Amino acid sequence: MKVVIATGGTGGHIFLGKTIGDMLKSKGVEVVYITTSKGLGTQLLSTERTYVYRFYGITCIRDVVKALSVFVPTFIHILRIYKVEYPSLVIGTGSYPSFVPILVAVTLSIPTVMYEVDTVPGRVTKLLCRYIDKMLLAFPEARDRLGVGEVIGIPLRRSILKLHRNCKLTDKPHILVMGGSQGAKRLTQLGIKLAQSLPEYDFTIITGTRIWDKVSDVRLPNLQLIPFTTDMASIYSNTQLVIARAGALSLAEFSYLGIPAILIPFPYATQDHQYYNALHFNEGAIILRESEATVDKLMDAIRYLLADVSTYQQKC
Repeated sequence: MKVVIATGGTGGHIFLGKTIGDMLKSKGVEVVYITTSKGLGTQLLSTERTYVYRFYGITCIRDVVKALSVFVPTFIHILRIYKVEYPSLVIGTGSYPSFVPILVAVTLSIPTVMYEVDTVPGRVTKLLCRYIDKMLLAFPEARDRLGVGEVIGIPLRRSILKLHRNCKLTDKPHILVMGGSQGAKRLTQLGIKLAQSLPEYDFTIITGTRIWDKVSDVRLPNLQLIPFTTDMASIYSNTQLVIARAGALSLAEFSYLGIPAILIPFPYATQDHQYYNALHFNEGAIILRESEATVDKLMDAIRYLLADVSTYQQKC
């Protein structure tokens, strides 16, 4: 059996696709990936058997024109891939790189599955959900909004499932600041200021590659800066608290590992879906809008979440 997984865009969608692919490969299924040239797909799937095509996410009228200009050649390109690979199933992870591969599969009557990982379904999911064979959802809120689909939760990476995290609060707790796969300038700036203001804590900040050159020279004894990593298990293993955006996959990992979180949803996420993701995981977390996230408020939140050692370790 051969399965095509269409994924791309942000790390959350790609890691989801790769997690599904790894699960299938462990069962003896042959897996082929399709991703776009834009985004992190080519980087994160570099060790996998992957086809790359050109397409655009749509955030404005100019993007509509770009997407339409490449739609027909992209459709033909994906059609040729399927004629070579003859997949038994095509799986999409809900992001815009899933759109054309799923559409071509529907046209060819190849069985299809769409996996929507956010509480608020994206445009691609809304557009295609009535035509695919199986709609899978991570959250009941998504089913309420979409009207169709089976809720099955979020599959986690094997490295996360196997992780045994250190739940003891040390004399110098470790705080992780991360802005998702593409980083976040605002969270990085706040993290550096927190490290300056709270020398009694150790900080690791995953900055993202976009702003790495602007912050890589910062030196503090209690601060480690990392541009990007795929080995989150190693970092989580000694993390006592995380300050992060609210991508669904990251939230599922925090919840599974029992890491308390201060969540600052990306304010420009489509349909504000990160905020609604955060609401689903609000137990053990403090949610702040980016406009509310000052250094003083974050310091208060850190001290509140780590104040009661016994309660913290019971939740871990």
